[in-house]
Amino acid sequence: MAIGLRHGREKASRPSDRAYALAQEFRRRFEDEMGTISCRELTGVDLTTPEGLQRFRSSDLPKTVCRRARGVAFRAVMQISDEHRG
Repeated sequence: MAIGLRHGREKASRPSDRAYALAQEFRRRFEDEMGTISCRELTGVDLTTPEGLQRFRSSDLPKTVCRRARGVAFRAVMQISDEHRG
């Protein structure tokens, strides 16, 4: 969303190829560092089920996997934003 806000289309009728390309770059960087973009693959838990949510909440996953993923995502967005100013 941050990439879209900064580099998105100016008019609803015009697609933003630049924002799409930068979003793909974000995905590539995140996947390169984390190995996947799938929460299920990152955590080993199916978060769409009550059992999976309970397992997730009672584990250290939010502090370990998710904290790292947030940091990786933040750094990638900031780097992309810095590299593509203007």
